[in-house]
Amino acid sequence: VHVLQRMYGCEWDDETNKITGFYQFAYDGEDFIALDLETKTWTAAKQQALITKH
Repeated sequence: VHVLQRMYGCEWDDETNKITGFYQFAYDGEDFIALDLETKTWTAAKQQALITKH
């Protein structure tokens, strides 16, 4: 059995009033791939995620 986790949400910095978001995936408890919401690009944390990125 394998586990794929999707994590997403936002964070608010009460000092700067800046809101940032995150959207990322983990596979079997390890970072897999993440979307940079500012640049709209994927970052592969594992070699196996590169095929998902393209």
